Amino acid sequence: MIRKAFSNYSLIIKNAGYLSVLEILKLIMPFIALPYLIRIIGGEKYGMIAFIQTIISYFSVFINFGLDISAVRSVALARNNKVMLSEIVSSILSIKLVLWFISLGLLIIAYFLHPFIRENILLVCFAFLACIADVLFPVWYYQGIEKMKYITFIRFFSILFYTCSIFLFIKKQDDYIYIPLFQSLGLI
Repeated sequence: MIRKAFSNYSLIIKNAGYLSVLEILKLIMPFIALPYLIRIIGGEKYGMIAFIQTIISYFSVFINFGLDISAVRSVALARNNKVMLSEIVSSILSIKLVLWFISLGLLIIAYFLHPFIRENILLVCFAFLACIADVLFPVWYYQGIEKMKYITFIRFFSILFYTCSIFLFIKKQDDYIYIPLFQSLGLI
């Protein structure tokens, strides 16, 4: 009886399990890397990186523009219609690419208007690379077709790449510049 009840919801249970593993991983990894980073580069440099990443996260929100929510529904409804699904995927990717270029334009304008951006342009550019992942990695697609396993594996390797890169390449305070680069490359 219980087995039959679980078999009706096995896909939901598997997907919830994969996403739970991913969330646990996302919670654990900072406890591993963060003390090391703060000890090596110092609180001031880490704070500057966090501030820049916060600014870039606004661009990420703009690029996603709620598409990650509405696209999941559209993909779920069209998952058995390959033509319609292809149209949805290409439309969403095109919209996100246009929003990325608008964000890039705004970042260029900010470069000329704000001295903080100018002084830290390399950090800002490295952090902005993460926005490419918002365009290229269709989380919404995998959620719509209910294949959370792929999201979990890709994000796991992203987190693993970032964490290993931190321990391998960040050895002195001047290496702080590479932290957003490694994070962005992991996401891409």
